[in-house]
Amino acid sequence: MSQAAISKRSLSLATALSLGTAAVVVAVLVTGVLAVWFTLRQTALDNGQDRLARSVRQLGGVGATSVRQSRPRYASVANDSAIQRMLRTPAAANDSSTVRAVRAALARLQTPVDSGRPVELWSASGRRIAYVGHDVSDSATLHVRRDDANANLSPPFRPGLDSILPVDSLQIGELYSVGSRTFFWAVRPVFIDGHAAGFVVQQAQIASNPETERTLRELSGDSVSGYYRNVDGTGWTTLGGRPVDKPFDQAAKTVRDGASNGTRSAGPLLVADQRIDGTPLVLVMTVPRTSLLTRSRATVQRLAFLAAILVILGGAFAWLIGYHASRPLARVTGAAAEVASGDYAARVPVTGTYEVAQLSDSFNRMVRQIGDSRSEVERREDELHRTLESLREARDAAEAANRAKSRSAVQRSRDGNHPPWPS
Repeated sequence: MSQAAISKRSLSLATALSLGTAAVVVAVLVTGVLAVWFTLRQTALDNGQDRLARSVRQLGGVGATSVRQSRPRYASVANDSAIQRMLRTPAAANDSSTVRAVRAALARLQTPVDSGRPVELWSASGRRIAYVGHDVSDSATLHVRRDDANANLSPPFRPGLDSILPVDSLQIGELYSVGSRTFFWAVRPVFIDGHAAGFVVQQAQIASNPETERTLRELSGDSVSGYYRNVDGTGWTTLGGRPVDKPFDQAAKTVRDGASNGTRSAGPLLVADQRIDGTPLVLVMTVPRTSLLTRSRATVQRLAFLAAILVILGGAFAWLIGYHASRPLARVTGAAAEVASGDYAARVPVTGTYEVAQLSDSFNRMVRQIGDSRSEVERREDELHRTLESLREARDAAEAANRAKSRSAVQRSRDGNHPPWPS
């Protein structure tokens, strides 16, 4: 195969080293970047899920604590003597001093953060007897679940109150919506002689709470969304009290397209929920996975950019190494070509690494031996040629002598009429 054909089909050592090194660097860096990405991704998701679960537990605990702290206040009002007297003696409703005492007792349940809904005292039949606060037109008859202690109480149930039982404790009703608002009931039965003689009730509204929203952002970041719902999955509402359809698919945990809260599909979600103890309410928090991966993605992008620079630098460094490594071999190759053309005086400098120097020295000795052998062959060929020339000259001389002798004998025969041969 000719040198030109070899050059067309083969790569130089410098190019081969550069490509090989670049391929190795690319493989290592890509593997490293992918490993870092998957590690950061999983860490971010795990940390996000833990943070979300911790946040929902803390906020759920705050709600449960608020309910527990409200129970003694409602119990105190339910056991107030004026409340008991008005429920025991219907005629007491006409006594102004009793009415004032009842209103004063109910006023103890009002707090600065109330939604403005009245605190009411209802009879066992559901008739409102007294109230404090702003009157509302949608206050209606209270119905509780029928049981043996209150056989006279029967359905239909008022929305949000069908889970209320006549037990001697504060109870929170389920969420229900009216227009663009979400409400729930707080009910404390008033027991007299072992029977629920009436109820202290307040219709509370879920409203925006800047303190809760700020706590939520501090715990879980700006991309988190919070909701309340009933245990049975109904009554979804935002933390600000705006009713919404179920905002995500529970199985796939992805945001629903066209949800009534205006949220468009944001891809997979992390979801955490926590039931608020002592209530039928569940606090739900969600956060898009993409928002948690933003920082990890930015880190991987920086690493990928650095990896690209390292690939370029690695390729250049490999080319330099290949060039310096192949230069002595190129000299040997050039010298071999000169030897092939008949120049046995070609030599290469014995420099470079140990192996290259050994190769150069071996090549020089080989060429020297080939040159010496060639010289010896040429010397012997010269000697043989001279010998052959001498033999040819001797042969020619002998032949010439024979011819001269023959001519001389013929001439003598002619001169003496003697035959040219002896008789």
